[in-house]
This record gives sequence, C-alpha cells and structure tokens, in this order.
Amino acid sequence: MYGITAQLFLLPAVAVYLLSATHYIILIKLFLVVCLWGAFWVSLQIFNRSAKGGFSSGSSGALLLFGFSLPPVLVTVNSGMETAAALFLITLSLLILFTGSNRAGQPLRLGLIAVLIYLIRPDAILLVLCVALIWFWRNNFARFLKISLIAGSGVVAFLFLFSKYYGTALPLSFYLKSAPLTGYYTHFLSIARRVKLFHFTQFIYYSAPFLLISLFRRDRRVLALVGGSLVFVLYHLLSTVEVMGMMARFYLPALMPIVLAASLTLPEFCRKAKTQILTALLLLYSIAGYVLLARSVLKEISPWLLLVYLISLGLIVAGARFKRKIFSYFSIILLVCGILVFRLPFKVIVHTDEKIVLSQVDRFTVWRGIKTLRRSFREPIHIYHSEIGVPGVLFLNSRVTDLSGLMNRRMTLGHLPFDSLCSEDQPEAIFLPHKNYRELNRQILRSACLAKYTRVVSKSSSPLYIRNDLLPVYREKQKVLFRDYKYP
Repeated sequence: MYGITAQLFLLPAVAVYLLSATHYIILIKLFLVVCLWGAFWVSLQIFNRSAKGGFSSGSSGALLLFGFSLPPVLVTVNSGMETAAALFLITLSLLILFTGSNRAGQPLRLGLIAVLIYLIRPDAILLVLCVALIWFWRNNFARFLKISLIAGSGVVAFLFLFSKYYGTALPLSFYLKSAPLTGYYTHFLSIARRVKLFHFTQFIYYSAPFLLISLFRRDRRVLALVGGSLVFVLYHLLSTVEVMGMMARFYLPALMPIVLAASLTLPEFCRKAKTQILTALLLLYSIAGYVLLARSVLKEISPWLLLVYLISLGLIVAGARFKRKIFSYFSIILLVCGILVFRLPFKVIVHTDEKIVLSQVDRFTVWRGIKTLRRSFREPIHIYHSEIGVPGVLFLNSRVTDLSGLMNRRMTLGHLPFDSLCSEDQPEAIFLPHKNYRELNRQILRSACLAKYTRVVSKSSSPLYIRNDLLPVYREKQKVLFRDYKYP
C-alpha cells in the first residue's frame, strides 16, 4: 500500500523510532529543526557566493533570515511532516546548480539530488527542474538535458520498484489530490477549493515583499529562482486538491527560492525605489496583514507578533536603503525576541507521544470516545477512521483503516464500496468519516453493515460506532470512566 508520499522520510522516521519509540514526536521535530537550519545555512552559502558584498550584505543576509523565520516556515517543524527536510534538499540542489556550472560532475550530482527530492516530496522535483531549465536555457542547454536524463532515469527506476512492491507506481495521494483524477465527492471538493484560496492567500501575503524586491534585478539567477517558483505555484493552484495543506504547505517549497532571489536583489531595490514609495508600500502591507489577521486568514500569529515581523522588515529595508548595518542587527534581535516573547508559531512540548496525542483527543471531538475504546479492548483490534494519526499512535498493535482513501488502496484504486469493505473486515470500531466527507457519510449510514453497530458517541465530528457483540464491554468501561461518560 503506497500511501506515504515521502518515502525517503521513512529512513529518519524509522531511525528516530528505533532510538526512542515513546518520544518519536519530539525527536522527529528536533530532526526537522536541524533540516531547517541546514536549509538556511545552505541558502546563506548560495548568497555569499553570489552577492558582491558592500553595505547591503548585512541587510540582505537579514532578509534571508527573515524569510526563514516566517510563520509558515517555522510551523513546518511542528507539523512533524517532511517539508523541512524537503527544503534542505531543495536549497542543496540550488547550491549545486549555481556554484557548480563549470564542473564536470554537476549533472550527476544535481540529477541524484533531484531523485532524492522526488523521493521526499515528488512535486518539488518540478520546482528544481524548472529553475535549472531557466538557468541553462541560453547557456549550456545540453547540461540541462543531462541533468533531466539522470533525474528521469532515477525516478523511472524507483517507479518500477514501487509498482512491484506496492502494486502501484504512484502514491495513493496522487490519485486523490490531482484534480483530474480525484475520487473525492462534490461537497468535499467545494470545501477544498475554499481551503485552496485560503492557503494561496497566505502564501501570496508572506511572499509578496520578496516577489516585489525580486522585480528590480533581471539577471539569469533571479529569473530562474522566481520563474521556477511561479511555475511550481501555478501547478498547485490549477491542478491539486489541497488535503492537509495547512499553512500553505503545498506552496512552501517555492517560498525559499523567492526569498533567496529577494536577498540577492535587495541592494538594487533600495537604490532604485524612493523612500516615500518604500514607506507607502510598507504601510499598505501592514494594513493588508491586519485585515487578513482579522479575517483569520493569517493563522498561528498574534497581532503583536505580526507587528514584530513588520517592524523587522522595515528595519531591514531601511538598513539597505541608508547603508546602516546596525538596522539589520536590530531587526534580527527584534525578530528573535519577538518570536520568543509573543508566542512561537508552534509549541515546544517535551512529553511522550501518548501524552501529546491524548492532549489532542481532549481538544477535538473527532476522536471522542477513543479513550474508552482503548480501555475496553485488548489489542489487536481493527478501527475505521478518516483521521488515522491519533488511532495509529494509541493503537500501535492494531489495524487502522483510512476511510479518507489516502492510506486505503482498496477504496482509492479498487473503488470498493463501504458495505463490501466493512463486511469483509468486520472492524470492532467505526468512527464515521469527518463531517466534511458528507457524501461518504451518507453512503455509510445507508449501508447494511453499519446496522450491526451501535452509535456510542453523539456530539462528535466523527461519531463512534461499536460492533453490537462488543457493546456491553464498551458500555461498562464508559460508566467507569466519568470523563468519557460526561461527553457521550
């Protein structure tokens, strides 16, 4: 079952789990912190080898740090997903691209890095190849063809291996998250379109200053960085269904090349733009930020923290404009202190996986009843749910079937109806899919198999049903556990 898109991410994930099976969540986040810092360090190397120096270098470096400190970037660490690791490989590919053009081994190295990028985030290979295409378009296009051939051969080889091992060359998420192929129902897709607009607006707001600055320099490097990023963003905007796209995660790989391009362009921008225009633009950007904050478009950020970001950006631009490095130093100090004082865009919690997950159970109704379920039956049992992360942690020795299809080949590719699936598996517990899966819920509620189950939780986004023969055991535990009984 090819449900995990980031196949390469399984290596550090398994290593972390073997290191500490009870503290996987905090350790994988530490690994992602290292990846994010690595991405920043590599970007700094690209900048140092590309910039000419001068008074503006301090401001340009500060702008680069500012870009890596934005909320959607920092939140990648808290997600526990592969994004930060993908950013590291993407920046590494850019370093090889821009600093090794005259080296014979560049096509092989860049081609292999592109394969690794595909294995950790398949869509990001489009970004890297588009940047390389623009970079080599009028200068050594044959080298781009070599890179593409090496990358393509590696990807095809892995597609063949995946097809043999999993039974499908492409991950299940490709079939569900690609607009032309998706099997999601109409109501869910309408929600996904609204979410896409929401996330795209987030990305545009955070990337707008960098895009504007990048317009003031038209060399090949900046054109490649911005052009490749825009193609990548356009691909997602037009062709993907944004499931699990929180904090503009789908578009985020494109932000780093844009930030790098802006850092390289900042001297020209501040030299050509008038002070009055810069002040007016910063004022308009600030107003737009607070409007989006009031409309809950900008999440994971407080009004005070937004003010810190805006002042830091103003200090960076002022430092480049008036050639005063002290402004850049103040901006960095303000940014770091502001993030620490006015709430990080993520919470640092050093607990066991179980304790962290149980805290999520108390916050959201989608898993209501799972504590009683856990105390009622010995593992292994079989559970149906559309939100499988929490059940997967709390029932490590059990089987959890994904009703959303992202980790369920029988539903996604086999198009097996719920009634057939349920009759075949006869799971001990069924959580109805999240209420946003409206059509799927209707199908399940009409199914003959569900008649063999009894609903035990009412006020929930995913009501829990227990198989009738096991109902007495669950009810007995429900009476004992007052907390679960309080919210039946």
